[in-house]
Amino acid sequence: MINEKIGLLEEFYQQTLLMKQALETGKDEAVFGLLEERQNCIAAIDKLDQQAGTTLMNEQIKGQLQRQMLLERDLQQKLQQALKKLSIQMRTQQNETFLTKQYEEMIPVSKGIFYDSKK
Repeated sequence: MINEKIGLLEEFYQQTLLMKQALETGKDEAVFGLLEERQNCIAAIDKLDQQAGTTLMNEQIKGQLQRQMLLERDLQQKLQQALKKLSIQMRTQQNETFLTKQYEEMIPVSKGIFYDSKK
C-alpha cells in the first residue's frame, strides 16, 4: 500500500508540474483537465488511506509531500496572476460594453420627412 501511495503522489506531482507549465505557456484551457486528474489522484490516495485505516506515512512520503508543497506555492502564485489577468480583461470588456451602450440611441429617431398634422 505504501508503494501505491508513493506512485500516486508522484503522479499527483507530475500533474501539478504540468499544470504550472500550462499556466506559464498560456495554455489556460489545459488547466481544468489537469485539475480533474489531480482530484482523481487525491481521491485514490484518500481511498488507500481509508483502506489502511490510518494515514500511510514514511520518510519517502514526507519528502514527496514537502516537494509538493513547494510546487503548490509556485502554482498558487501563477493561478493568482492568471486570475488577476482575467479580472482586468473582464473589467476592460465591461467598460467597453458600458461605453458602447451609453452612446447608443435610446429612442429610435426617424430620419424621414415630418408632416405637420395641423394643416
